[in-house]
Amino acid sequence: DADADALLTFGNTTYHRACFSCTACSRKLPSEKCISVDNRPYCDGCGRRAFIASRMAARKRGGGGGRGRGRGGGGGGREDRRVDSDWTQRAPPAAFLRTYKTLAEEHGLFDVEEFDAFVDVLRKPLPTTWRVNAACGAANVIKQRLLATFKPDEREVVIEGERHLLPMPLPWYPSDYGWHTTVGRNHLRKVVGLKPLHRFLVAQEESGNISRQEAVSMVPPLMFATIKSHYKILDMCAAPGSKTAQLIERLQVAAIDENVATPTGVVVANDSDFKRCHTLAHQVRRPGPHR
Repeated sequence: DADADALLTFGNTTYHRACFSCTACSRKLPSEKCISVDNRPYCDGCGRRAFIASRMAARKRGGGGGRGRGRGGGGGGREDRRVDSDWTQRAPPAAFLRTYKTLAEEHGLFDVEEFDAFVDVLRKPLPTTWRVNAACGAANVIKQRLLATFKPDEREVVIEGERHLLPMPLPWYPSDYGWHTTVGRNHLRKVVGLKPLHRFLVAQEESGNISRQEAVSMVPPLMFATIKSHYKILDMCAAPGSKTAQLIERLQVAAIDENVATPTGVVVANDSDFKRCHTLAHQVRRPGPHR
């Protein structure tokens, strides 16, 4: 009886309780607090990653990431295999919906009642975002021009019946150097009143004075509360290079603050994807005083 109590069955396998652990990280698992993926036990974090990897692998094999051929699936039909990042004109891919709905229902990744709201957020176009390169000599001039052009009481515009926020500083980015607008790039190019802004942004980007970058991508380099001009920084997931360029700029700004002619620090950047490294190299070679 004692030997029997020391054993447990999970999936099709019998384990010794003392040796029952996560398949990925080997952390000891209570039998009642584990996630099953392909009949193998995982801890909570590893289980969610394994589940997504399993579904994506099934999709690549043509299975569409699901078991049945019910609504929206078709067992890996044409809709599942189509890849298109613009979801504003059509429904998200069925395989994607099945995967994340399963994560909500079976693994508690988020509240099932919030699923429709989750999809609605994904369908919204990403805002246009950029940051002024703090290391360039014209940084404050560019910021002041933007602040003078887009006043706080004139922050909205109606385009094709929809209200959009005009450019404004990201409230969490230091010194008002991060900016965003819900006006998409297509509207910036086409709407008569916004064409001067589009030309201004293009000219400043070509000069290296601003960088187009998603707001979420601007956050990690800001996690370093302090960067000194002599710091050695290792960026192991660097492509396509926006965060790497931001780190280089922070070294340069630190040198200016310390009254040092040239920073002695360095950013070592690499990425596991060889093809994406070409984009990384192009990004850090763009014009600019910090390059």
